[in-house]
Amino acid sequence: RPDPDSGCSLAWPSRDAEASAVLLAHGFAPMTCLAVRTPAPPAAEGPSRVTVRLAGEGDVEALTDLRVAEWQYTSLVGTAVPRPGARELLRAEVVRSLRFSGLVWLAEDDGVPVGLAACLLTAPAPGDGIHGRLLPGRWGYVDTLSVAPGARGAGVGRALMAVAHRELLRPEGNGTFLFYHPANPLSPVFWHRQGYRPLWTMWIRRPAWS
Repeated sequence: RPDPDSGCSLAWPSRDAEASAVLLAHGFAPMTCLAVRTPAPPAAEGPSRVTVRLAGEGDVEALTDLRVAEWQYTSLVGTAVPRPGARELLRAEVVRSLRFSGLVWLAEDDGVPVGLAACLLTAPAPGDGIHGRLLPGRWGYVDTLSVAPGARGAGVGRALMAVAHRELLRPEGNGTFLFYHPANPLSPVFWHRQGYRPLWTMWIRRPAWS
């Protein structure tokens, strides 16, 4: 029996506009896009006062604050759901990222943490949810990009991704991929400017929307 978290979901090629019209007519809404970026010339690196470095265990609390800020914003556009104990869960996620991927960057403005980018290197395999939707081979995955509310629009995200893209494409790889939310008024514009193009859209229909 459906509950408030239930939904019917499917993935469909993003550029199939005719299918989009059918899905919209049947109560589906686009929730997430899988977007890809092939190797490209270096992008602008953001303001010179922003420095980017690999994060370490001493940065866990600052990273958690930034992760919570991203989650709070995402909850406004329908993809994250407010939950009790969210900070503890996100802190555990930060610790796992530091220990197992080693590719977590922290941006600082005059020594003050203002952004993070959590990434990893991967190769699509059967059962991982993206197998068959990306070309076989090595990819860089951008898991989370978060900029502190007071620093948004100042080039922090550009600075983080300039470093992340340089490292994720070394050694040679197919490119990078990520998931963004079409309803988010900030991320689609930012990621398109970074060279990402939608490949697959995840649609969902929930009982409350019927």
